[in-house]
Amino acid sequence: MDHIEQLGPTIENIAWHKAGILKPEAPAFSVPQEAGPMKVLGDRAAEKKTSLTFISTNNHLPANVRALSAPVQRLNASLAIELARMVLQRKAPGHTIDSDDIARGIDNFSWLGRFETIEDGMSQWFLDGAHNPLSLKQAAEWFSNNIDAQNPRRLVSQLISFGSSVD
Repeated sequence: MDHIEQLGPTIENIAWHKAGILKPEAPAFSVPQEAGPMKVLGDRAAEKKTSLTFISTNNHLPANVRALSAPVQRLNASLAIELARMVLQRKAPGHTIDSDDIARGIDNFSWLGRFETIEDGMSQWFLDGAHNPLSLKQAAEWFSNNIDAQNPRRLVSQLISFGSSVD
């Protein structure tokens, strides 16, 4: 909904415009959306004569990996894996991406300021550039799932650092 002024007042308007990138016979991928935008994307894919696949969270992603500590990051990683598989299939038929490739890619991934945790002695800083109500909700859920509520002194530090990161 960050693009209302440019693309229209509803999420369906925005989905229609963003689906303008779809090209004939070039497979398209997305993560699941609300029913309205999913229908718009599906209709635009049919209009553009291409396939559209909605990718859910990959159940084979490694657990307890800091880069995937937010559910939205697990979904984004799942989409990236499917995109990489498609590119590899087209550019290097016969080659595959295995679980070791995925683990290496995730281990080497970082996005500064996006669901980032920094340890500094007794302090733990949670950084996120949440820029709209939806991303702020995701950041708050990520924070609440990752705080150390068992350590009151550290919890106060965490609350202060979280509040500072989203102002």
